[in-house]
Amino acid sequence: MRQGGESRGGRVPEPEARSRGGRVSEPEAPARTTPQNGHSDIADPSILLRQPPGRARAAWERAARALASARALLVCEAIGVAIVAAVVRLDGIQRFGFNSDEAVYAGQAAAIAGFQPYAQLFGVFRAHPLLVHFVLALGYEITGVNDWLPRLIAAGFGIALAVLCWATARLLHGRPAGVGAGLLVALSPYAVIVSRQVLLDGPMATLVALTMLLAALWLTTRRVAWLYAAATAAGLAFLAKEMAVLLVPGALGFIVLTRNLPLRWRRDVPRAALIYAATVAPYPLSLAFGGGNRATGNFVAWQLLRQPNHDAAFYPGVLPTFGWPMLAAALIGVVALRRRRHPMVVLAVSLIVCNLVFFEAWPTKGFEYLMPVLPPLAYLAGLGVAELGPLWQAVTGWHPVRARWQPMRARWAPLHAHWTPLRVRWTPAVVAVAVTLVAGTLLTSAQRAVATPSAQIATDSDSPQVPTVATGSLAGTGGLEAARPTGEWVRTHTLSTAGFITVGPSFANVIAFYGQRRALALSVSPNPLRRNPTYEAISNPDATIRSGAIQYLVYDAYSAARAPFFARKLLMYARKFSGAAVYEYRPGGVGPPAVVIYEVHP
Repeated sequence: MRQGGESRGGRVPEPEARSRGGRVSEPEAPARTTPQNGHSDIADPSILLRQPPGRARAAWERAARALASARALLVCEAIGVAIVAAVVRLDGIQRFGFNSDEAVYAGQAAAIAGFQPYAQLFGVFRAHPLLVHFVLALGYEITGVNDWLPRLIAAGFGIALAVLCWATARLLHGRPAGVGAGLLVALSPYAVIVSRQVLLDGPMATLVALTMLLAALWLTTRRVAWLYAAATAAGLAFLAKEMAVLLVPGALGFIVLTRNLPLRWRRDVPRAALIYAATVAPYPLSLAFGGGNRATGNFVAWQLLRQPNHDAAFYPGVLPTFGWPMLAAALIGVVALRRRRHPMVVLAVSLIVCNLVFFEAWPTKGFEYLMPVLPPLAYLAGLGVAELGPLWQAVTGWHPVRARWQPMRARWAPLHAHWTPLRVRWTPAVVAVAVTLVAGTLLTSAQRAVATPSAQIATDSDSPQVPTVATGSLAGTGGLEAARPTGEWVRTHTLSTAGFITVGPSFANVIAFYGQRRALALSVSPNPLRRNPTYEAISNPDATIRSGAIQYLVYDAYSAARAPFFARKLLMYARKFSGAAVYEYRPGGVGPPAVVIYEVHP
């Protein structure tokens, strides 16, 4: 032992501790050493943090540990998914006006809130439960009738859908699955298009996702209270739109096909069924006591007896709008079932099969009808994203991050001690790269999908009169560019008692909401077996115009593309009764008019 207490290796020993309860003296600061390679090395890399001394340093360390905590990471993931979903849904959401369905639902909400003349124009009871309508009506009580609040509420449901899908996959399969599922839903063109509109299918899908999350909590915690909560959420999904009743056969298939469920058949199943029935009870009770039984019954009968509006290839053509990355990830998730046979997978597959089979057999097909398929499909896609790492390892056998970054991690180990939960491993890195590429692809598709209205305008030069406008309009794919300016002109330039005839009921609903005027549709059949019972037919248009009940005829390109016969018939009435064009709307101010309003004189 040398003088001064130095050991033979030149190293100063740490001071010895005092007796029990005594105070340990502070160790001396580490000294710099100069290695033989000539580069200065730092014995304590935490010096790079340049932390202030004393209390400030302690506070900084506590903040670093708090940010690196598991709870903080969960919050950051959820906020990130929500921000991505909000950006693509709120960008230019008011660029175009309502389409027909949006006008009807917003008009019903205004009628529930007591605003006139919407009660006379739309009524309260039509075809669907009124949960979403009541939510809109509560908003109208605060802001008054407008077209921006319903769209914001619809977008809010879409954002919640992405977060709920993230939470379900995150709870059951970890961070890669959760982030993958959340981002795929947030950027799916199909989900973005539907959730930017005031439709019932978006809120219904959100409540279906909530049902799946509560079912996942039930399977994870084995507490029956979560099962009852899931039954309540399923009932709320039905109150959003009655097609959510398909959760019932999906759940029954899940219960039958899954073994060892935390379920007592004689007690838990009847109680869950009673809770579900009690949740959906307000809908039939409101029909019975509010006088809506006849209207709803007629609508259901018409839906069952009507001719199909699309062929059997319609939904296979809709599926690509979900996004090829989502479909590919879901396929990988299905293939991975051999490795992860989780009960939630059975529920997801059961829900997808029940919805696809029913909607393919149902005669009425709509673009937005597949929204309840999105939550279970996103869950399978999240499972597929989580399997990308093991799949990469199985195919290549290469661990890129482990091979290249392990020496650097060893060198900066003291610095990484503050960020233990953030240490990078090869599987999350591969997943992160894949998710980034997929998110970029989906973001481009989503932005392209919402950049144009539902009708693309193109001139048909064969029309000798007002140019017929060929459109690619499809119900549920977006708003109508001409809806808001046309409706505002009608409201400000016509008498409140003025009557209108349109080509089809779609634009009649738009005029009723924006223009607050009564409009009849020429294409509505007088045969009650061949028309929507909520619409009024014109038995004799010629006599109706001659009587003075109708002052304006409205030609719109969107309806003319679907019903060219009635479009030509309306133009014939305009010529017969000396119609003068008092309003035209041209998209972008150029090209053929998309909407022409004629003032007729009997």
